[in-house]
Amino acid sequence: MSFRTRLTFALLVATLVPVIALALILRADMQDRLTTQYEQRIASLVDTIVATLDEKKGEVTRDLESVRVSIMSDNQFRTGLESGSTAARRYVIDYAERAIRLTGMSSLLILDQRNRILSSGHFRNEYDRIDSNLSELISGPEKEFLLVEIRGADSVFTTLASARELTLGDYQLTLIGGISIEGLISDLRRANSDVVISLSQTESANGLETSTDSQFTRLTRSIELPFISLERDAVSPAALQVDYPNSELLSMKRSVDKLIIVVGSIGLLLSLLIAGWLGSVMSAPIAALSSKTKLINLDNLNVNFHSSRSDEIGDLSRTLSVMTTRLRKSRREILDAERRATIGDIARQINHDIKNGLTPIRNIVQYFDETAKTEGGDVTPVFLERRDTLLSSIEYLRQLATNYAKLSTPADRNSIDLVDIVRRIVEDTAQAGHHAINFSASSKSIQISATELALRRIFENMIGNAVDASLTVESPINVIVDVVENVAVVRVEDHGTGVPNEDRSRIFDDFYTTKAEGTGLGLSIVRRLVMDLHGTVRLEESSGDGSTFVVTLPVAN
Repeated sequence: MSFRTRLTFALLVATLVPVIALALILRADMQDRLTTQYEQRIASLVDTIVATLDEKKGEVTRDLESVRVSIMSDNQFRTGLESGSTAARRYVIDYAERAIRLTGMSSLLILDQRNRILSSGHFRNEYDRIDSNLSELISGPEKEFLLVEIRGADSVFTTLASARELTLGDYQLTLIGGISIEGLISDLRRANSDVVISLSQTESANGLETSTDSQFTRLTRSIELPFISLERDAVSPAALQVDYPNSELLSMKRSVDKLIIVVGSIGLLLSLLIAGWLGSVMSAPIAALSSKTKLINLDNLNVNFHSSRSDEIGDLSRTLSVMTTRLRKSRREILDAERRATIGDIARQINHDIKNGLTPIRNIVQYFDETAKTEGGDVTPVFLERRDTLLSSIEYLRQLATNYAKLSTPADRNSIDLVDIVRRIVEDTAQAGHHAINFSASSKSIQISATELALRRIFENMIGNAVDASLTVESPINVIVDVVENVAVVRVEDHGTGVPNEDRSRIFDDFYTTKAEGTGLGLSIVRRLVMDLHGTVRLEESSGDGSTFVVTLPVAN
């Protein structure tokens, strides 16, 4: 992920988090306001219903009072109570029915002190029935209006009723009148079509609450009223339950959610565009620095990082400019050091190769000197015997000088007999150093593709190292030439001091030596020459004294 992308993402998050938080806060606040307004609307509606109930209660109160006053002043009613005549009694029985027609109440009972029904306005034939405990229950304290189940001609219905007591001669009468709660509910429903009003004969909280039924989510308000059932056993709690479906509220909330989603989507799009633009503007200097930095390499350190900015990016540009200046200076110093080191390496390698070529010549000259002193000065036989070795060493030095003049090894390779080259080097080294060297070969001739100079440099180094490592001239050195699976293998074994374990991994490194006067180039030159011939050279593990070096070279086709 690029810096610009990360910066854009960070800016987008920094922008969206407060926007989303604000949107959620606004949503919650708007929904709370809508809910509050809706509940206030329901409360107002319930207050209207309560006011209607109070109005109906007032009407019932007035009607009962008018009936009470009428009875007290009605001598015929008094006569009907005291007389046993049928006509007088019929007047009392029909009195409540006439009063209902005049007042508009739904029910009216006139009971004596024994709870015997003297007259029933809603069910004429109910007279003389004992309605136990009704007077006591309805006339109790703080029960001005109650819901009372009344037996009608066809069914039982509930009225919102109240009671009035009066004394008429020897009779203690109770008037119980009211209006039908079912009719009242129907009137209220017609006035408010969205409201569901029902009578609940269970205890309910008096207040607004939210509940869910199988049909709709609603806001409920319960108006508590005492209730007397048909059994007349006790006064139990009941309530008028006003249910108002809040589908309109939910619809308004969904509209608010849609509005917030639309506004939020627009805000998200704007935030994305602004964040992308700011990310592009803010990352442009970094991208420019990155492009310039990609141009830097050891061959191109002249990149201009100049900047007039005064912020951190300007500081970074100036730091990069100082860095490239230091790199240019360091590069010049490194090139000078490498040039000096290369000249020194070449000088040491030339010194090493010349010493290898001069060693046989020095040994022959020393042999001439010894012969001249011991045999009267006639060195002609010795010269003839050593002439090939002397000429070979001179030719080696000549080719070496030619190669160094060209600064490259001759590229032309010929098919050369490896056995012959190694045998001659062994013989020359043994004669020159008076050292015992055992030579063996599995074949008379093994042809490989190489140059004689390269082979002489390889094996003169290796055999010379074996001689130097030997403790005495009698310490045997074994040189074995073999062919294994079309690969020539040359083993050089000595019984000298060996190579310490800690030096084995570095023995072929440039300038690494364990000799007091060594240059550290012999084995590194051997490794490089062998690799040029597509071969390998290694130091074998040894459990005893001495060392064994193995060179493998591909056999020529």
